[in-house]
Amino acid sequence: MNKVRSIYIVHIFHIIIILGLMASSALAADTLRLNLDDCLKLAFAQGASAQISHYDSLAAEANYKAEFGRLLPQIALSCDVPNWWKAIDERIIFDPQTERQILSQIPIGEQRWQSSLSIGQRLPWGAQLNLSSRLYRRHYFWDQPGDEIRIDDYSLRNRSEIEHPLLAGNPVGRQRKLAVIGRQTALIDAELRRREIRYRITSTFFGLVSAWEEMWIAVQDLESGRASADLASRKLKAGLIPEVELLQIQVDVARREAALRSAEDAVKAAEDNLKIELGLPLDERVIGPTYSTDDTLIVLTPAVPPTEQRLEVLRARLTSERSEINARAAIWQARIQASLLLYYETDARRRTFDSLGMPASRNLGVTLSFALPVFGFGSTSGKVEAARAELRSAQIAELQSNAQIAAGQREALRRLERAKIRFQIAASALELSIRSYDITNSRFASGLVSSRDLLDAQLDLTRTRKELLAARIECELAIANIEKMQGES
Repeated sequence: MNKVRSIYIVHIFHIIIILGLMASSALAADTLRLNLDDCLKLAFAQGASAQISHYDSLAAEANYKAEFGRLLPQIALSCDVPNWWKAIDERIIFDPQTERQILSQIPIGEQRWQSSLSIGQRLPWGAQLNLSSRLYRRHYFWDQPGDEIRIDDYSLRNRSEIEHPLLAGNPVGRQRKLAVIGRQTALIDAELRRREIRYRITSTFFGLVSAWEEMWIAVQDLESGRASADLASRKLKAGLIPEVELLQIQVDVARREAALRSAEDAVKAAEDNLKIELGLPLDERVIGPTYSTDDTLIVLTPAVPPTEQRLEVLRARLTSERSEINARAAIWQARIQASLLLYYETDARRRTFDSLGMPASRNLGVTLSFALPVFGFGSTSGKVEAARAELRSAQIAELQSNAQIAAGQREALRRLERAKIRFQIAASALELSIRSYDITNSRFASGLVSSRDLLDAQLDLTRTRKELLAARIECELAIANIEKMQGES
């Protein structure tokens, strides 16, 4: 009966603590019960970190579309409506009246309405094909006294040209490869961020679980201390123990009350952290984590993917490949620059718009250009050396990253094994601590041990309960860490 009564008292005290926590958050608020899956769904639906990751992914995808779109035909329309200018032209002109050369200031100007349509296409082998058509109407005047000129004309020019860089590899192919690498890197980054967010939500959730469980341990510890203080008070009145033993127990009860207040504050702090991750208002509702806390925990070691299949390894490989492409391009650009330009155009200039369809002049052209760096005070060789050094640095960084990933994977497995062993030891220790406390409490009631022995047994029981809780949380986080490597949903 006494045991049933003590359990009943503990349950009542639990309810009082819960009501106190709820009142400190909001008097009319009710508790929001969430398990880990609920937290993950809520975090990915409205959490700030998930939203930031989402928009970063959208930006990366848009950048890929823009970069890859540059490899497709580019169409542009430009208009100058109007394009107007006026100037004063100073010329030496013979004056027949004075029969002398005089300086004359002649107003000249032009008003043009012009439009141009251009289509550019990068060809697979690296050349650039440009097609353009320009149409304008022009009004020109030249106001020399006695010899004014007024001209209205139209022009239609169609031009086709191919420009091909020489001795520079294939810049179009490089751009296509870089665009694909950029998109793959962005997808990997998005997935890694999603896994990191999942792990952080899991860690924050179990942080709240740990805070709540530590608060219940503090509640049980305080209730046990108060029961011991009541027993010691009765024994003091009966003259069975000295007053100093009662004072020791009362001091210990005060310590446990302070520990309970600290545990309550830890619950509030952990709850605020979880609300931030879930995107919930800080002062809206109290979160009560739903989690099974029995004394048995079966932990199966998750399958870890091979190191070469890890996304981090693939990302490091893509980074090294991008550095290699950029290094080759830098070396190409530091050498002789050459280009070949071929063009063909028709140019019709007529006084009326209707006559633009008549045969026009035809122009052909070939331009072969070279640019040879003769002496640049080491700038050219410095660029080449820097490109090669950056490439080698990226290759070494890839090897180091692969080694660190493999080492981290091994440590994750060792961490899980340590947590499993720690939990098993703590579970066994808790059984022994409970038995030791029950025996010590009975012996104290019989006057066979002092209050100091009872306090030591209570402290040992509290430490063992906390150690079992910490071991359980460590197992959960170790599993979540391995699942982060797997990418499980």
